[in-house]
Amino acid sequence: MASTVTRLSFIAAVAAALSTGCWGPSPESGPAAEIYGNCISCHMENGGGKQIILAPAIAGLPQWYVEDSVRKFRSGVRGSHFYDVAGMRMRPMARTLKEAQITPVAEYVANLPPVPQPKTMEGGDATKGKALFATCTACHGADGSGTTLGKPGPTSGPPIARMADWYIYEQLSKFRTGMRGADGKRDPNGFSMANMAKTTLKNEQAVKDVIAYIGTLGK
Repeated sequence: MASTVTRLSFIAAVAAALSTGCWGPSPESGPAAEIYGNCISCHMENGGGKQIILAPAIAGLPQWYVEDSVRKFRSGVRGSHFYDVAGMRMRPMARTLKEAQITPVAEYVANLPPVPQPKTMEGGDATKGKALFATCTACHGADGSGTTLGKPGPTSGPPIARMADWYIYEQLSKFRTGMRGADGKRDPNGFSMANMAKTTLKNEQAVKDVIAYIGTLGK
């Protein structure tokens, strides 16, 4: 499968990143909100994200998942692959956080109301996708609401029912091509996800089909 970031999208994303940056003014409603102020230029004040710069919606994600993701970016488990434009932009931002700041900002993000995401993808068959999604239920739940473990692990998965379709596509592509989940020791849940994506989603159409089905969840 071709890289998820084509030459044109690579150039566009870099240009957008340079023009917007990922740092913004800090709200004045408490320490955690001030920390989150560094995130709003990419993820928006409401946590709704910006597709144009490949920044996902993060509002309402579980605290454990936000903490785990930030730590992976800080350590290079995520965001170190040359073609992972969005990840390479997120990694230096994550590295500006002190360890003591990760939990409060993650709690702040988790308490933001989820922001509805528009449908941007076509061509998927939700009926076929439902069969493919059966493999995903162990980590993401039959309704796409995610794990209830409350911590990282081989079967820990975030809620995906209302996640942006373009972002799911990007991440599945990264898992399938090795941009994410390559390190089983430092990223056990990512490693499990990568194996699932490679074995279950055999081609581009399968990816679109499962995304189409995910789009029917949580409604």
